[in-house]
Amino acid sequence: MDLNRSRAATQQAPETTIQDWIIATDLDGTLLDHFYPYEKAAAGINELQRDHPNVTVVLATSKTLAELLPFTELFDQAPPLIFENGAGLANPQPGTHEYRVTPLGIDHPTLRKVLLELRAQGYQFLGFADMSSLQVADITGLSLTEAQQAKERQFSEPLSWEGSVSQLVAFERALVSRGLTLVSGGRFHHVAAHTNKADALQRWLSQRSSTAPAHVVACGDAPNDTQMLLGADTALVFPHKHHLRAGNYMALEHKQLIRVHQPGPDAWMQAVRNLVSTPNTLRECS
Repeated sequence: MDLNRSRAATQQAPETTIQDWIIATDLDGTLLDHFYPYEKAAAGINELQRDHPNVTVVLATSKTLAELLPFTELFDQAPPLIFENGAGLANPQPGTHEYRVTPLGIDHPTLRKVLLELRAQGYQFLGFADMSSLQVADITGLSLTEAQQAKERQFSEPLSWEGSVSQLVAFERALVSRGLTLVSGGRFHHVAAHTNKADALQRWLSQRSSTAPAHVVACGDAPNDTQMLLGADTALVFPHKHHLRAGNYMALEHKQLIRVHQPGPDAWMQAVRNLVSTPNTLRECS
């Protein structure tokens, strides 16, 4: 299923044809903020899906599968997972919280070998693989357990860049020549194969068992969400606090764009509920 074709079809059809809602959401800075724990976000989604059984929530994040699995245990319905910025896709098995993983990127050992070769050429960066769990906890604000889970990379590597801007441009070119990409996700740059959240979401949509018409909503705040937002029928954009001034948003042109006033489960839930409860608000998006 092509996201762009899906958007065009939904825009041309009356809202009453919408039978399923697919909500693909980033986590940090979007569904989650620094004030609320995972429990509040999961409880809100559980209530949303009880009220609207035609809603499926897909988590799409730079986090690892190891980080996500404890979160999924809080859901009544195990959500599909797009992890490590689309380098991996995990589908829940029917009626369980067990997952089947589909690799979409290059394995971490191979990727790490390329990074070490580039470091030997003089590029300056510090990857999660270079840090202890304690160092990752210090730089991210995660707990030690969460930091250990964040280090369990399968198909990508987050980097803290320590060189100049011009060196970063050259580094990105060197990665591209080796079949890899560099994407900014906020505090870190993420190195992976040529995969992204949009491609992983399209793969998941093509595997949907339901043939009912669906409206795809993407929620995000950072450059690594851009393609997923652009490919969705409706884009919910949250203020970006790492690269932009507080209260500002990433630049995005979209026919059905909604800017949400702040990140976190309360604002996220209000925006999503407004959409699925009142589909005619789609006409009012700007």
